[in-house]
Order: sequence, then C-alpha cells, then structure tokens
Amino acid sequence: MFKPKILCVSLSALALLACGAAETDAKASETAQEPTLQTVTADEPAASSVSQWAVIEEKSHIKFTAKQEGQAFTGEFPAFTADIRFDPANLEASSVKVEIPIGKADAGSKDRNNTLPEKVWFSVKKYPLAIFESSNFEKGDNNQFLAKGTLTMKGVSKPLSLPFTLNIEDTAVMKSELTINRTEWTIGEAPWDTDEWISRDITLDIQVTAREAR
Repeated sequence: MFKPKILCVSLSALALLACGAAETDAKASETAQEPTLQTVTADEPAASSVSQWAVIEEKSHIKFTAKQEGQAFTGEFPAFTADIRFDPANLEASSVKVEIPIGKADAGSKDRNNTLPEKVWFSVKKYPLAIFESSNFEKGDNNQFLAKGTLTMKGVSKPLSLPFTLNIEDTAVMKSELTINRTEWTIGEAPWDTDEWISRDITLDIQVTAREAR
C-alpha cells in the first residue's frame, strides 16, 4: 500500500541534502574567490656607493728621504697607479689600492739608481711592485684621517697605519708624511741592514691629487 508519510520524509531528507550540498558549493566558491595572502618583503636597500677618484699625476708624488753615511738625500717614485673609492661620510664602504713600480725609483744619484733594483735591495725582477691596500679608515679632527692597511714589498706584507689629511674642493688633495723601517721589508739585506751606510728609517712624503671620476 502507498505510504504518504514515508514519501514525505524521504522528500524532506532529499531537500535537506540538496540544501546542504548547495551551501557547501557556495562556501567553496567564496573560498576560491578570496585572495591568497602573501608575505611581502621589502627590497633590501642597495649598497651605498662611494665616489671613485682619478689621480692627477702631475699634481701627485711619492717622495722619500733617507741618509747615506749621515748625509740626507731625497728620492722619488715617479709613477704609481691608485684605485681610490672614498667618501668621508661613508668610510665603511671606502677602499684604496696603490701600486708602485719600485724599479723606477729615482734616488738622486746614478750609483743609487743602479743599486736599488738589485736583489739585496728591491729585487725588482722578482718583486716589481710595492702595494698598499686599505679598507679600514678612521676620521679625526680637522680633516685628519687614518688608513689602516697592509704594505707589501719584496714579498713581505706588514700592517701599516697611514695618517693623512684630506681637503676636497674642486679636487681632492691627500697629504701624508710617515717614517718606516726599511728592514721590516728586507730592503737592504746584510751587510746593508744597519744604519752604518744607509739609514734604516725612511721618511715618506706623499701627496695624491685626484678628481672625482663618477
């Protein structure tokens, strides 16, 4: 016999199932339309750039003073190259590398000029360059600075602190004077490693004039 109550219950159940399915589809559709959240990381700031400087050769020099048998004489390294990246306001990003062809040294006399390139002195054939490098700078008062770096000569590398003044107007003018002991770099081996003939202490007079390259 046909049972209307059972039919009604069945229809009600189907209706509930249909409504539930429709609600589930609607929620799924809403979820699909919601934008996906992403973590946005700000770009890291570009490394601070520093000015690069080109040396003006005719306004620059590296001179040295020593004594031979108690008499002072002055010489000069007539040529050098320098990679200078320097900003007084950004010392952490600053650096310098200077290369000096020491075989071109003019020590003020023919005898000294012929002797210096020899093995006992500069040993130019094996070590043609003296190199100073620094990326560690400190600022003092009145345009005074200190470059803490390394000087390499004759295959020997030693720490060297280079005090200098710097004035920047149309050009940058760096000046420095310091004294080094040549024997620390084995410049002048025995019997020339004493003060008897050539002084151990050599005073350097440095001026670098440069224009901003960029």
